[in-house]
Amino acid sequence: MRTFVPSHPSDKNKDVARVGHPGSWRNERGGFRLPLTMPSSLKRYQQSGDFHFLTFSCYHRSPYLATAESCDRFEQALEQIRKRYVFHIFGYVVMPEHVHLLVSEPSRATLARAVQALKTSVSKQSKETPFWQVRYYDFNVFSGAKRTEKLR
Repeated sequence: MRTFVPSHPSDKNKDVARVGHPGSWRNERGGFRLPLTMPSSLKRYQQSGDFHFLTFSCYHRSPYLATAESCDRFEQALEQIRKRYVFHIFGYVVMPEHVHLLVSEPSRATLARAVQALKTSVSKQSKETPFWQVRYYDFNVFSGAKRTEKLR
């Protein structure tokens, strides 16, 4: 089945085919686009006491974090959010188009709220808009072996 789904102004004349789980779409370049709302089947296990390995990407995986200035901006925002929401950062990697973080759960709010605040802070300081892809990947790190694996 092929159908047209105008989810972004630049997609006006592009064919899009629906594949995979409900709500996922494959565009003509082979990339996937996800809906703006979180699927009801997605469960986040937060406030469990685990560490969390987070990954989130720049919009359309654009290299918005490729410059030293943008990395500094991200690190400053990360430190401000860490202090505001009171959580620990055990490791992080800033790649040109995405970020990985290994963090504890915040004591002042949910992890989802802290990630939202971090992404909002960075995007408000940047000229690129939108800056981030919607949502983020969250893996609960439940053992010392997994913690070591994620830090390598």
